Amino acid sequence: MMKYLLFLLLCVGCVSQQSNKQSPQGVYGIVTEIIGNQMPSPDLPKSATQGQALAATIHFFAPIATTDLQLNEHGLYKPLNAIQPIATCVADQSGKFRQALPAGKYSMIVVLKDGWFAHQSDGNTVQPVMIDTGKWTEKNIQVNYRAAY
Repeated sequence: MMKYLLFLLLCVGCVSQQSNKQSPQGVYGIVTEIIGNQMPSPDLPKSATQGQALAATIHFFAPIATTDLQLNEHGLYKPLNAIQPIATCVADQSGKFRQALPAGKYSMIVVLKDGWFAHQSDGNTVQPVMIDTGKWTEKNIQVNYRAAY
């Protein structure tokens, strides 16, 4: 019975990934995490500044204004329970993610145990990403709230 359920789950996962790859537009990228001292040093290996792959959940919302969010004690955003994501995907163990979305502007939020992470803004919108009709947009995310520069 367990083998049957596992097989069924794998098939469903393959079907959802297959339809995601065939969608006309969306966003893809890699999530990495940078931790610790990142000050330039000849002794610091280059790989330390590039970060490690991070498996994480990513929510896509209608554009969220920077003024609508508050920071918590970790320097991350407090979750907004009043709004629901338009889409959600999970970056795999290598940090790769891919999400089909209708054309438009979105806010991308990385969900962490300590809060929501978004490190970019266009002055009005938190972690904006623009999806154009018929195009896939690359958006790499470096989670760096535990790094010192």
